[in-house]
Amino acid sequence: MRHSLKYFSLFCITLFTLSSCERKRECEDAICTMNFASHSLRIEDGSGQVPVLDKVDVHVGSDYVFSATQNAQDPFYYIIADDTWITSVGKNVERYTEVWIYRQGNIVSKVPFQFKTDCCHVEYVSGTDKVIIP
Repeated sequence: MRHSLKYFSLFCITLFTLSSCERKRECEDAICTMNFASHSLRIEDGSGQVPVLDKVDVHVGSDYVFSATQNAQDPFYYIIADDTWITSVGKNVERYTEVWIYRQGNIVSKVPFQFKTDCCHVEYVSGTDKVIIP
């Protein structure tokens, strides 16, 4: 009985070790393209103008907060997700995300999104492309 318990324990430890190694290697053979994926959100005020905002934050679950970057060529757009996420958020995950828009010190809008990552890129799953704030 002691020997069978010992062998069973060794088997479980070996199985766990091998499975955790497989998880670490899941992206080892991935060939990533040079394309840089990102997703933007258009934010405008009620009159169709570029609003003056304090900041735009991207809350990924309750784990991460990123600052959205305003697009230099088109100030209506804020980059709310891009491939740099993968190092923080993880590979091969799908995450619920909220964009918090601040104006005059207050949150004026919370916009829900769903994103997923593979080994190389972030991909938009669901949400809106445009927000009109008061």
